Amino acid sequence: MSKIPTIVQVIPLEDYVIEVHFQNQCVKRYDMLPLIETDPEIKPLRDPRIFREVQVSFHDRRRSIYWPGVLRVSAKEIYEGGWIEKLPSRQMTAFRRYEEIWGKALEQLGHMH
Repeated sequence: MSKIPTIVQVIPLEDYVIEVHFQNQCVKRYDMLPLIETDPEIKPLRDPRIFREVQVSFHDRRRSIYWPGVLRVSAKEIYEGGWIEKLPSRQMTAFRRYEEIWGKALEQLGHMH
């Protein structure tokens, strides 16, 4: 299992989605609505003003985000459960390299027929 990067920034978006920027330049979005709708203890997050109070936790070396007095969510949960908005530059470089290799291979296959 790879090490989960620390969180650099968290931005509350519309519809109870948060955008989380990690130290490896990966950006993930995480939908909080399913949790808000099912867990009565975090019902206060339904209030948009409270939802916008999300912060990066410096008490655990930026390994979570939190809403004061309401909820804490780990970097691991967001990193593994969120959807990718932006790949880290290293992964994007590898992706482009593989895309180029596959493109050349497919081109060669097309010329074989």
